[in-house]
Amino acid sequence: AAWLQAEENTLKAEHKDMVLEALGLPADQGWKQLSFDAFVAAPISTRVTISELQVHGYSAVDIMVIRSADSPTVLLYIPGNSSPIHTFANADALKEWVALMCKDPGKRRSFEAHFSATDDVDGFFYSGVATALKGFAVYPKLLDAATGAWNPRKLVQFGEPLQPWPFSH
Repeated sequence: AAWLQAEENTLKAEHKDMVLEALGLPADQGWKQLSFDAFVAAPISTRVTISELQVHGYSAVDIMVIRSADSPTVLLYIPGNSSPIHTFANADALKEWVALMCKDPGKRRSFEAHFSATDDVDGFFYSGVATALKGFAVYPKLLDAATGAWNPRKLVQFGEPLQPWPFSH
């Protein structure tokens, strides 16, 4: 996706390089020369990491966050569309984008589908992903008296870096 988006000018070259480094691949790695062995032999970056996106403590099953220790820029990989890599100036911009997306019921349901169905529903003493996303849609207003306000800056989080490989999970 990074190579294709860079060719289409929907991803800057520096962000493509960030994705490649997170995967342990050199910036000059060509798509046609890429092999499974390149991934196996790739050194894991300690500077650029991949982690799972989390909402209210629940991890998305396939949405990944790519961050560099050298930059506030955050990349978000959401599979399922022609441009799955989204670029944000910083973590707060990403969190605000999630909240904005949740205002549209169709987009909210599509985003919700990236989480386990078991994490979706509310329990007696806890709220699931669906409630959290609905809360983001109305924030800073209260969703309801029982659950209160859902601040995306606090409740959209990034998991620990995936180790030893990004696909270890």
